[in-house]
Amino acid sequence: MPCDGVNASAFIDVLDEVKMLISMHSECDYVVLGGDFNTDFTRTNSQRVISLGLFMHECNLKNCSLNAPHVDFTYVNDATGARSVIDHFLISENLIPNVVHFSSLHDGDNLSDHCPIKLQLSLPMMRLHNDPSPQPSESRKKEVLAEATEDNIRNYKSTLRQLLSLIPVPYAALQDDRDSQAHRQAVHENHDIIVNACIRAAEATIPHTKRRGRAGWKRHAEPQKKNAILWNRIWKESGSPNTGIIHNIRKKTRAEYRRASQWVNFYRIF
Repeated sequence: MPCDGVNASAFIDVLDEVKMLISMHSECDYVVLGGDFNTDFTRTNSQRVISLGLFMHECNLKNCSLNAPHVDFTYVNDATGARSVIDHFLISENLIPNVVHFSSLHDGDNLSDHCPIKLQLSLPMMRLHNDPSPQPSESRKKEVLAEATEDNIRNYKSTLRQLLSLIPVPYAALQDDRDSQAHRQAVHENHDIIVNACIRAAEATIPHTKRRGRAGWKRHAEPQKKNAILWNRIWKESGSPNTGIIHNIRKKTRAEYRRASQWVNFYRIF
């Protein structure tokens, strides 16, 4: 969302756009909005809080950050030590009973002044028997095919054929009766087995490109990363102090890690 320095109308304009998107998809059971809202709900007289509160009321949304015991802050200004909760998850009111856990994460290798927020939901899932399985994107298909030779593909088909021949197919799964409970259950039970056979055949026959590490990272940035993580852990175990020696050491090691990471990324371009 626009920061505090931007005209208030820009903030409201974004909310109106999101509201329109929600209304366009009114058939959806749930809405989950997450991110940097640049809004601290403790500032009750703020125009942003009032505007966002009205938006939430009109869209039947609730803020997970309110009264969350595991969210102490989501933004920290290293220069001043100021902290606030300006990152939020706004969820449909009917999702509130499904919230399992909500917290902010203070990890030592996070170089941002914002802390990640984690929302865990427990939702019932149902697979429709007549829905096709999710297909990989066209870009991923091309990527896989580009890595595979004709021999690889031929071996894949042969291996998959052998694996599929070992899978017993119940008679109920072959019946053309989609309304039959026995048919649906048989298809569901064999779905994961068949998908697993496809994956195993691909792993055995299709080459995979290993992701290359960043040049110079291990030498120039990895030590600073480990040091930053160490002092972040000490800082958390000490109660996350806002001032003092431990606070200053954590601040210094984070800055050193940030500089090293930026240096490696800069020279990787050339």
